[in-house]
Amino acid sequence: TRIYIERNLKRIRATKLTDISPHTISDILGKLGQSSRTQATRVYTAFFNWCIRQHYLDTSPCARIKASPQTPRTRVLSDDELKAVWKAACECGEFGTIVRLLILTGQRRGEIAALDTSWITDTTITFPASVTKNGREHTLPISAQAARIISANRSDTDGLLFAARGTTDRPFNGWSKCKAALDKACGVKDWTLHDLRRTYATIHGRLGTPVHITERLLNHISGTHAGIVGIYQRYDYLPEMKEAQERYEAHLAVLFEHI
Repeated sequence: TRIYIERNLKRIRATKLTDISPHTISDILGKLGQSSRTQATRVYTAFFNWCIRQHYLDTSPCARIKASPQTPRTRVLSDDELKAVWKAACECGEFGTIVRLLILTGQRRGEIAALDTSWITDTTITFPASVTKNGREHTLPISAQAARIISANRSDTDGLLFAARGTTDRPFNGWSKCKAALDKACGVKDWTLHDLRRTYATIHGRLGTPVHITERLLNHISGTHAGIVGIYQRYDYLPEMKEAQERYEAHLAVLFEHI
């Protein structure tokens, strides 16, 4: 989607396409983790192939660079780990607020960081297609606690809830330093923010949430939404999603009771 494409293209500092060499791309990729490197390689390959089709370039600087096969992560936080992350996040300012919303909603970090007041009603958040990974608009019922957190962080002016430091028009982007501080505060090892999304889905499974409702909550496209069902079945499942969110929040309320 646009947010991932822009993030990777902004890593290229050259002012002219012809100044971008294989070494330029390799140097960028070498500084990234495995998942980010795979994503960036795919973005660059598609972009430079498009440049060739448009006759802006004769050859691609990615011609000999291949995306590494990616082993899916399976990390799910235990209840004790999730409790420790939540407790530490309560003391980590704006970043901690984002983390708590990730735990409550199961959404991707870029979607929560980009939250805009115009997307939010008293009962739902509607993420526009421009910020979702699958390029589809996504309406999510808001749980009571998420609504309280969002309300506490809204200012008197419309716009981004979590603007980057010193700006009003760019979403929060201080991930690495803030995540390192949170890791130190919570003591949980070997976890990523995306693992919170997997943990969210796993808890819904434990609570008996039907898979198709969990997928709706996550805005995840699978075989369930493909083919004839995906084209013709237009029911939005908002009541079922709301009920699942309420069960999930009740579970967290018990888990976090003494924090």
